Amino acid sequence: METKEIYAISILTSGIIGAGFFALPYVTLKTGTVPMLVFLVVFGLLSYFLHHLFVRVTVKTPDFVRFPGFVKMHLGKGAGNISYVLSFIGTFGALLAYIIVGGKFLNAILTPYIGGSEALWTLVYLAVGALLILTGGKFISKISLWALIGFFVVAFWIYYSAQPIFNPANFWVPIQEGVDYFLPYGIIFFCFWGIDLVPELEELIFCEGEACLPTKKKKSLTRVVAISSIICFVFFLFFTYLILGISGDKTSQAALEGIQIFLHPVVGKMALLLGILTTITSFVPFGMTLKKVMWYDLRINKYIAWGIVCLTPLFIYLAGANDFIRVIALLGGTSLGVSGVMVILMHKKIYPKKHYLGLPYALIFMFICGIIYEILRSLNFK
Repeated sequence: METKEIYAISILTSGIIGAGFFALPYVTLKTGTVPMLVFLVVFGLLSYFLHHLFVRVTVKTPDFVRFPGFVKMHLGKGAGNISYVLSFIGTFGALLAYIIVGGKFLNAILTPYIGGSEALWTLVYLAVGALLILTGGKFISKISLWALIGFFVVAFWIYYSAQPIFNPANFWVPIQEGVDYFLPYGIIFFCFWGIDLVPELEELIFCEGEACLPTKKKKSLTRVVAISSIICFVFFLFFTYLILGISGDKTSQAALEGIQIFLHPVVGKMALLLGILTTITSFVPFGMTLKKVMWYDLRINKYIAWGIVCLTPLFIYLAGANDFIRVIALLGGTSLGVSGVMVILMHKKIYPKKHYLGLPYALIFMFICGIIYEILRSLNFK
């Protein structure tokens, strides 16, 4: 495996392992272990399948185009315009989720020592992420690789340090009456989503400047997606087991905040640092991707695009949108659901004879139902 492929795996893995997984222990506590395991397994497989379809679309599409440009090229101008809107909404929503959680973690680390409010530390977190977006892809790929190694090490250190209080039985949460079994739907879909990064990975592996090599693209990108999917699934499962084993029924929505009272202060701070690393290494590549959508596809000046990408989630946050669970559930079930339908339709147009035993059509039906469900749930209907 080439060095560029390793960096690509690190970018996709850290892009997927972003902010959504912090909600998994809490959602497990609310729905039960068995429903959550079913969702994790099923959506892990479906996520890989969607990524695989988009890899096949990517290798048949000119380089230096991002997801909305793909849709416009293959499905027409109208669908492309819808995709632009959804891309902006979905990515801004993801960036919002990252700064909500990252700001909380940074606040918990630094406020006891130097003071400041959560809003202030959210602004500092955003400023660091904005600077990293400005530096470019190669620098970010190196940060992603070491950050990925770092937060795996810290997670296992937490597991080892918490052994005196760790209770594996906490992981097996019984199903309670009246539970919303579909609560994990949008959240887990959000957790596994990384399709927008695939064109970025293609350029990282095969392009030098504006010159791109077409050889073996599909095989290499499919390998990157497969390895990243396996790593993410294992990590999601381990993290859920770790947090529930430590905090049990006291598990918080953002997970790491809730385990602070159970850990040694040094270990607790390292856990929060883990949270910052995982969110920042997702915030940056997704921010870069959205910037390039505006730059490549909409022909907006790259510095103006950078300012729009970095300031919009801040304005939304300051306007009061700071409910982490609600944000990622709604985004995963609606905006990303529509994007999933578009991936399937693009693949169907390019490869009309590939049917995959009808699975794409079943996914389209599932996405439509999921969109309706998440909208109704967001309006407090069941």
